[in-house]
Amino acid sequence: MRHPRFFVVASVLAVVLGPASPLLAGTPEEKSSPQPAGRRPLSENIWWNQPRVYEALGLSAEQRAKMDKTLDDRVDARREQAMAYQQHRHSFADAIRAGDFAAARTESDALGGIAATMARAETEIVLDVMALLSADQRAKLNEEFPTLLRRSWLMAARGRGMAAARGGPGSR
Repeated sequence: MRHPRFFVVASVLAVVLGPASPLLAGTPEEKSSPQPAGRRPLSENIWWNQPRVYEALGLSAEQRAKMDKTLDDRVDARREQAMAYQQHRHSFADAIRAGDFAAARTESDALGGIAATMARAETEIVLDVMALLSADQRAKLNEEFPTLLRRSWLMAARGRGMAAARGGPGSR
């Protein structure tokens, strides 16, 4: 059975690396190319850019633009962390294969530190975005969309269903 931290880290890596990651790109051209033409930014699917949410909360275009910038800035930083995590993961596997368990433990410690930093970065996105809302908007968000604060915004914004779930059975 895998350790629960494995699943958290694997989820974070899938979100942060995504298909445009230099680690996942197949050719040097793909590695250096900017976002493909016509591809929308990550913030397209995030909850505050869904009409029913921004209308219900009364979010201004300025608030949403600040939220988008916060998300984009944080995701860029997390992408670098995820790439470092992958490098340490490979080093960990190499050390295990070589039977160098001291080096594997060192890599394991590095992996844990990076995973913690990545998890913290995701909570900081929530803090920064929530600080952009008024008290009334936060109250309405908690009332109308109670599950949003318990979900991974980054995972969902990657196209994994960032539907702004309204409260209902099992939502609290």
